[in-house]
Amino acid sequence: KDTRFGFGLSSATAMVFTMAAASLVMHIWDVPAKDTLQLLWGSPFALTWTDISALVALAIIIVLYMFMSFRTISALFFDQEIASSLGMRVRFHHTFMVTLIALVIALAMKLLGALLIDALLILPVLVASKRSESLKRLVLSACIIGFFVSTLGYLLAIYTDMPPSGTIALLSALIYPIPTFKKRS
Repeated sequence: KDTRFGFGLSSATAMVFTMAAASLVMHIWDVPAKDTLQLLWGSPFALTWTDISALVALAIIIVLYMFMSFRTISALFFDQEIASSLGMRVRFHHTFMVTLIALVIALAMKLLGALLIDALLILPVLVASKRSESLKRLVLSACIIGFFVSTLGYLLAIYTDMPPSGTIALLSALIYPIPTFKKRS
């Protein structure tokens, strides 16, 4: 069942399908195991200063775009036809958002790995969508949940001497059912 914001099982299914397809392609073309693991898990310790600078610049661009265009973004998520009839540049904003998402994924792959990108793009939003009544609250809640999970997972990884990406992804998966249980009680 999809949530009221349009996320849900279809999003999770698509992400799982893309991960499965990627692993099959890597197997068919005989990508070395070390490269495959690096792609899946990533490592914050593998970043260069150039990578960090690019990530910080992209984060600033995203925050500025969200603050300057939140009304337009909200309208686009609600109904693109209505946004277009109100004179909003739907095609520009849609293309810009897709480009930002692609850049985030491309730049974060080395830091986070494919598994963690999936976990941090989908699970905090799914958890936040169970309690959020507005898009603004959804975005804010998802950011807070993502930050909390990332920070706690990273600290747990250091404490337990485990890979950060796997620890954060596991923690994300563990918090996913919490809002469902809280809603029932």
